[in-house]
Amino acid sequence: MIYLLIYLAMSGVAFAQAPAIDELVAKARAQVVEFQQAFVLVSFDERYVQRADGELSGVLRGEVRTNLTSAYVIARSADGTGWTPFRDVLRVNGYRVHDRDKRLTDLFEKPSPTTAAQARRIMDESSRYNIGTVLRTINIPVLAILFLLPEHDARFAFEDGGTDRVGRETARVITFEERQYPTLVRTNHGLDQPSSGRFWIDPATGRVLKTEHITEGAEIEATIATTYRWDEKLSMMVPARMDEEYRGYFATGRIRGTATYSNYRRFSVATDEQIVKPPGG
Repeated sequence: MIYLLIYLAMSGVAFAQAPAIDELVAKARAQVVEFQQAFVLVSFDERYVQRADGELSGVLRGEVRTNLTSAYVIARSADGTGWTPFRDVLRVNGYRVHDRDKRLTDLFEKPSPTTAAQARRIMDESSRYNIGTVLRTINIPVLAILFLLPEHDARFAFEDGGTDRVGRETARVITFEERQYPTLVRTNHGLDQPSSGRFWIDPATGRVLKTEHITEGAEIEATIATTYRWDEKLSMMVPARMDEEYRGYFATGRIRGTATYSNYRRFSVATDEQIVKPPGG
């Protein structure tokens, strides 16, 4: 069994006047900081199809497939400076797996000293519905965008990747490569999984239109791509779709997944909108 875990303090048309790489990264970083501040106390729906074949499916032959329907909650972190995403799987292949469709939002609407621990248990429980032999918690649509936060500035090197299209938008592509160890993504044995990938950025606004996150180690390679769209209700960019693929170096087969996101809404809390860190946590 292979584990992939995230460790976080939780051609196109040429531009007439293309901003320098440092300038564009700084503009995108400012947008991501604003995104992190605004994209909190938000819940949304996820429809997630996963497929696995070969040895990575956990069976000798054929393809394994599952359909997951989940609720997502983005809650403020314990120190109040960032946020933590939580997934709660509600239905597997159409069958309800528990009897409360709002148990995550209920937790955060009335926070208590045990809120963080209860939410983490729900997240861990939901990760077990991922199919295949790669147990993972990195299949989070907003993960790669966090690499642009100022606290990770020294960790990544950025280079010009040219231009490309995202839907009808012309974007500037910025490649990134992790240069510091230990890496942000590691296996359950603590082995490093360096990250690299690309950001598709609107050069006029600095908004991130798409991300591609690749993490490679001794046993597994994972690629997770997320596209963003404008949401009128929240008045901000939000994840629209996530595509993932996992390939083993010493095992045949692949795990692939496609998730789509909808019904974004904000919720309010009765008292404190922070996650309270549990004793000893």
